[in-house]
Amino acid sequence: MNILGLGERYAAGEPLPEELAEEEELLMAVNELKRINADAELRQLLELRAKEAHDRATALAEARERGIEEGIQKGIEKGIEKGIEKGIEKGAREERLVVARRMLSRGLEAPFVAETTGLPIEEVHRLLAGKV
Repeated sequence: MNILGLGERYAAGEPLPEELAEEEELLMAVNELKRINADAELRQLLELRAKEAHDRATALAEARERGIEEGIQKGIEKGIEKGIEKGIEKGAREERLVVARRMLSRGLEAPFVAETTGLPIEEVHRLLAGKV
């Protein structure tokens, strides 16, 4: 049987020799072989597509994870910066209050103390009243 040894050639599209092309059973066998090959090619194509989809999904998940990690890191850094800024502001305010108390204890007027320290006049009055 010539078809068995060369079946792949004929299934791939090479025409059958004339003497075999008239054999209905051989034609059916070649057509079946073509269908099987097509199914195998289709299966291979589907597997490649599935692998590509999986690779894309993996890449997206990794990128998302990196983005989340970077976002967390930036958030931490920003939080630290804000904390430092608030600490500096609080320390500067405390220093102004200390200076204002000294000035008031030496008898300086509240408006002058407010202007010199940058504290609101109301706060200087609260210092005078001992409420701050």
